Amino acid sequence: MRLIPATWLSSHLKACFSFLFLLGIGFLLLSPALGAASSNAVYDLNQNRLIDAPDLLHTIRSMRQDTLEADFNADRQTDWQDLFLFAGRWGLEVGPAGLPPDPEDVAPPIDDTVPDDIYDDSAFIYSGEDKIQDGVDPGVMEATRVAVLRGQVFVRDATGLAGVKVTILDHSQFGWTYTRADGKYDLVVNGGTTLTLNYEHSGYLPAQRQITVPWRDYTWLPDVALVPLDSRVTPVDFLQPQVAQGSVVTDEAGTRQATLFFPQGTQAKMATPGGPGKILNSLSVRLTEYTVGENGAESMPALLPPQIAYTYCVELTADEAGTGTVEFSQPVAFYLENYLDFPVGDIVPVGYYDRAEAAWVPSQNGRIVEVVAVHEGVADLDIDGDGAADDQAALTALGVTDEERLQLGELYAAGQSLWRVPLAHFSPWDCNWPWGLGEGAEAPGQGPPEGYDPEDRDCPDTCLLYTSPSPRDRTRSRMPSSA
Repeated sequence: MRLIPATWLSSHLKACFSFLFLLGIGFLLLSPALGAASSNAVYDLNQNRLIDAPDLLHTIRSMRQDTLEADFNADRQTDWQDLFLFAGRWGLEVGPAGLPPDPEDVAPPIDDTVPDDIYDDSAFIYSGEDKIQDGVDPGVMEATRVAVLRGQVFVRDATGLAGVKVTILDHSQFGWTYTRADGKYDLVVNGGTTLTLNYEHSGYLPAQRQITVPWRDYTWLPDVALVPLDSRVTPVDFLQPQVAQGSVVTDEAGTRQATLFFPQGTQAKMATPGGPGKILNSLSVRLTEYTVGENGAESMPALLPPQIAYTYCVELTADEAGTGTVEFSQPVAFYLENYLDFPVGDIVPVGYYDRAEAAWVPSQNGRIVEVVAVHEGVADLDIDGDGAADDQAALTALGVTDEERLQLGELYAAGQSLWRVPLAHFSPWDCNWPWGLGEGAEAPGQGPPEGYDPEDRDCPDTCLLYTSPSPRDRTRSRMPSSA
């Protein structure tokens, strides 16, 4: 075994500590210009509850490979500013000790000799040494409008999730807080308006919830369940037709696996704030489904519009861009097993969630297709529900190429029906039908409305079913509906 000279080890350790010392000095000098940084947990990249050397190596690797893994100040790039932020937290332990205190432990004693006032009673949350909410602009809270928001964030198994950063979209004056060990949080705002709450945690997909906030009152928000990124990653370089798939998902609704087809020569561009975007020559693709299990509704990226029934939602991401938008030069085809047995030939209503606007946006409809046969490795598709393979002209009109049919022939057997949706970018995508009559329900019996044509019930290229998210929580269930 080769021995390392003590002088060599000593000199290199000194150099390492000197480097970290200089980084720390730089952090102290530059931190005012770096903006608000993330929770300490974000810097623990290897999740060993200590910000240490392995996390430094992860940060440097993220800088060299130009990924967003260590984009601590959320400026859509990993650079020296992020390294300075990291250095300022070297050696810190990550865990419950760094979380906000419980209000019951730090609230001032109640004075029974004076009337209660929510403005005075809630001030301890965002002021003082033991404050729960940080970064609040001085004087921003108004005595006539102040309100306290409370809620709880879980993971899919209903366990409380600590360290989730909670902010208000487009209202940085209210600062931020983090969930406590049980996943609960408290946030003081000004009421009398509708606000959108952001929920963010490293390793999980972010979520948003809208709420109409009353004046001078306490409001408990609906529970939120954050979804971890799918562990399955597919490298894509666009040099040839490629397929990316998420993990196989099975619950009471059925079994399915999200699949993406990338045509050869596709170009990908990551959106950058105020810039022309950045070309990405390769992607590390993940397909993460939200709508899994009993807590799927609480896991949605945002509440659905009231006219949309809870069905299926998936987030498509590239590690190089985090949850930022990646746009494509040509549509990529998304496929999913028809696990709810909708009729072949029917449309798939589609929308995506725009986090910057806090709104669902309608997109081009998909189609339910069926593999009726596989000849020499190429899938023959029925796209109109007549049970027969459609010709090349019909497939071309739908956007189905020969290379796509070849990939379908490799993945699926004859008889498999699928949802096919053309996508222009990575976002949270929602394939959801409108509400319909339940099993055994009958129409009122007054006949169809005047001028009704049952053959003209399909939407055009885009179903305008999506609007801004509703702040009201609803009970939803998967079921085929009368679209």
